[in-house]
Amino acid sequence: MSKEWYLYAYMHKEYLHNKVLLFRPFTCDEGDHDHCEVCWARFSRHPSDLQGGYYEPLSDSWICPDCYNELSSKFGWSVK
Repeated sequence: MSKEWYLYAYMHKEYLHNKVLLFRPFTCDEGDHDHCEVCWARFSRHPSDLQGGYYEPLSDSWICPDCYNELSSKFGWSVK
């Protein structure tokens, strides 16, 4: 994987720039899921998936903890 693996999301998902995110558990109907907007990690109630992370309510977007930790300064994210 290239050093700038996140560049596609950075360049094409401008709705994620400079956002205040909420850290929260993933809630959904059983069998439903979502993905991290940057790396596509899976959020669901299944034990092998992510059970929570960073949420941006206006775009209904999820960011996994790994992407948040690595990319928060590049995207300008903060947590409420």
